[in-house]
Amino acid sequence: MGSKKCRVFYADLWGLREEKYDYLLKNDVTTTGWQELQPIAPYYFFVPKDFSLQDEYEKFCKITEIFREWSSGVQTHRDHFIVGFTEEEVRQKMQIFTGGLPDELVRQGLNLRDTRDWKIQPARESVKEIDWTKCIRLYSYRPFSNSKQFF
Repeated sequence: MGSKKCRVFYADLWGLREEKYDYLLKNDVTTTGWQELQPIAPYYFFVPKDFSLQDEYEKFCKITEIFREWSSGVQTHRDHFIVGFTEEEVRQKMQIFTGGLPDELVRQGLNLRDTRDWKIQPARESVKEIDWTKCIRLYSYRPFSNSKQFF
């Protein structure tokens, strides 16, 4: 099999929805102002990038060289349930979770599902054994964004 060289093109379409629809109705691939890209390994960006300072950038230490240990942060797999913008939001969810409703109603109401490693019934029982109100903490959920979380 022969090797075919591919070309990659890019175009942006900015504006309000109606303006975009109007443009798309009046144009097609032959009338669009395409910009040819030259994707570069290892990232192969499919958007225009300015690599003019790449050599200077490469002189800096890699983040993995600066920090010997790293992680992607707390992973609850239930952020929609366990994280809230206010303490009251977290309290309301926890009251539902620990209240007397059947598991199925709690599952539906809080959009929770059992997984291989987490089951709603044992989780509810374990939380009922502690004073969960003392487990709500300020939490930097995203950089520069403080939220409350049940720990």
